[in-house]
Amino acid sequence: MSAASSYAGGCGQADQVWVGGPCNRQLCGGFSVFSSSCTTQSGTTPTRSPIPTTTITASPKPTASPAATTPAITAQCFEVKVFNTDWSQIMISDLSAKHARDTVYFAVGGTTTGGTFDMARFTINGQTRADVTAKRPGTNEFYDVYTIPEGITTLTVAAQIHHSSLGWN
Repeated sequence: MSAASSYAGGCGQADQVWVGGPCNRQLCGGFSVFSSSCTTQSGTTPTRSPIPTTTITASPKPTASPAATTPAITAQCFEVKVFNTDWSQIMISDLSAKHARDTVYFAVGGTTTGGTFDMARFTINGQTRADVTAKRPGTNEFYDVYTIPEGITTLTVAAQIHHSSLGWN
């Protein structure tokens, strides 16, 4: 995050994606908001590049018949979204305007070519929260209710989504 902050000049948002290493078989992202009062030299607010997506592919399961193969299942996690208590999406730049004791919802979903997602978990400022199974109304996105504590000036949020066959992504 420090390298991203340095690159962004302490302005805007840094995104992370984890693949392998100590997070084996996990793929997901997180973000950290540095400042929402940033402008370019021309006085306009800088725009954010889209987050690239990555696909995780499970190896086919061996079968008794050499002619038969199981199609590979793929799954990917979407970017974390933020909502107010009325389920109106909050822009990342607006999140830094929230204050202690304000409640927000963090939501994450994904896509898969087979199987289902059955839960998610969020890590906020390095603290892994309990797994959640509740879904945002009318969607397949899992959400966590978060009340901003006193003294918090930066939020770093990461999410993982659990796939019925592939495990945590």
